Amino acid sequence: MREVLGDMPRRAWLGVALSWLRTLSLAVVFLAVGAAVDVVGLGYRQGSLGLSTPLLAAEVAAALAVACTAWAAAEPPRLQGAEEQSWRARGIRSALSRDAAPGRATGGEVYQLTRAVEAVAAYRAEFIGPSLAAFTAPTLVLVVVAIAVDPLIAGLLTALVVLVPVVSGFFIRLFRARNARYRRLSAQASARFAEMLRTLGSLVLMGASDRGRAVVAQAAADLRQEAVALLRRSQLVILVNDALFSLVMVTAAAVLALWRLDAGALSGGAALSVVLLATLLNEPIDKLGRSFYIGLGGRAQQSGLQRLVAGAPARIPVPARPADTADLTVRGLAVTRGGSTVLRDVDLHLPAGSVLAVVGPSGAGKSSFAAAMAGLLPAEGEIELDGAPAGRAELQAASVLVAQSPFLVSGTIAENLRLAKPEATTDELWDALRLARLEAEVAAMPSGLDTAVGESGSALSGGQVRRVAIARAVLSGAPLLVLDEPTADLDRHTENLVTEMLQELAGQRTLILIAHRLATTAWADQVLVLEEGRAVALGTPQELTEGEGYYAVATDGEGEW
Repeated sequence: MREVLGDMPRRAWLGVALSWLRTLSLAVVFLAVGAAVDVVGLGYRQGSLGLSTPLLAAEVAAALAVACTAWAAAEPPRLQGAEEQSWRARGIRSALSRDAAPGRATGGEVYQLTRAVEAVAAYRAEFIGPSLAAFTAPTLVLVVVAIAVDPLIAGLLTALVVLVPVVSGFFIRLFRARNARYRRLSAQASARFAEMLRTLGSLVLMGASDRGRAVVAQAAADLRQEAVALLRRSQLVILVNDALFSLVMVTAAAVLALWRLDAGALSGGAALSVVLLATLLNEPIDKLGRSFYIGLGGRAQQSGLQRLVAGAPARIPVPARPADTADLTVRGLAVTRGGSTVLRDVDLHLPAGSVLAVVGPSGAGKSSFAAAMAGLLPAEGEIELDGAPAGRAELQAASVLVAQSPFLVSGTIAENLRLAKPEATTDELWDALRLARLEAEVAAMPSGLDTAVGESGSALSGGQVRRVAIARAVLSGAPLLVLDEPTADLDRHTENLVTEMLQELAGQRTLILIAHRLATTAWADQVLVLEEGRAVALGTPQELTEGEGYYAVATDGEGEW
């Protein structure tokens, strides 16, 4: 129980307090009804003070109960949305922070960032707080019965109430293994589907697409069979709830009330109040029947999701720097991937606020250099940030990499931007979009910042996706921005917009640009030329243009210099 309470978000306590207040309000209603019955039994007239007092109390308490019920019911959905956003953002940051090995299966992570996140959010928003309120409500009811009606009946009913956690624990132990099997099959089905999509082209070429479909179909069939079994077990829980506890609790309360009425210890109205109050004692087991699998599944999913999030290297706070820039020095940099050295002997010094363009033919090591500078690949050699040695964790804390094919989640523009800064205000989002030359385009969209980007940004143009990703990088506040071919595959107009934006960023942030069109590097402070994994030239654009190497030949071939 201590672990479950530790999982409960602080905001969920509001729902718990509202539920407690609702329970007490209903208890007052039932007591007032009993008092009114006694008043009528004693022969008071309808308009007398004797009857009007309990009726007024019942009306006020009923209105308060309705208000608390509505408010408490509205809280979990809002909290669930916030929890989903928070967990998904943390999971995505963790997944993106690791070096993705070629061919690595990502189905498990796909499942964790989709279905598992939803299950965890439901568990934390719709199960923990409401369950705490439901399981503590009987204590409030029994205290009311003991104080306002009869302590003996309260004590006897307590014996029945304590059976609730016993039954809960029994079902949890009984179904734990089968529930784990359902989660495992669900994750396997996601993994099979993701693997099928990733290798579809190869399967078609090899004539094995039918086999791939069969594997996915079998995984889906196994999951469907286990889902049916899961529903059967859920119905069993509901049957126990309805047939045992609801009937037994109310029947026991009625028998005890009649017994005490016959003994002269209770009035007729008080006996009726006991029976009505007993209906509130069923709330814990009702909650168990409605949300048993939300709790059981969500708790287990949270453990896996926490392992995913914990797998990310810790982000180390970056010391404050003037104008949010970083001074970068690299000596003898070497990068090895898949057992082969793809980059070696790179030396450079990039002053704070300056711009480095990295060019070279395909396969020269440009993307590996970018990933190493962002701390996403292990590298040998010496790297210093502002004169201090920097490893992967320090580089990750100080930098953001904007990939050639940026990653957008299936949400709104605002949600994608807030992945970098969850607490960002609306004004900060618009400022980032203005810098990205995207403000006017987003403002012209009917939903503005709430415009859905579609799966992987499919609802936006390629240039808009690129600029959203750059705006997100700017919003992160990282002093070192690494952009892998930021103008690739863009039309000339959009390319000019991106170039203008990067020129405005120069001086505000330290920039590393991987360039495919050398004409876009003319404004860089330095150009690093890589060939076959080696640094063959480093200098200003003018110096390299006047020379005879790759840069001079390539820029001359573009015909723009």
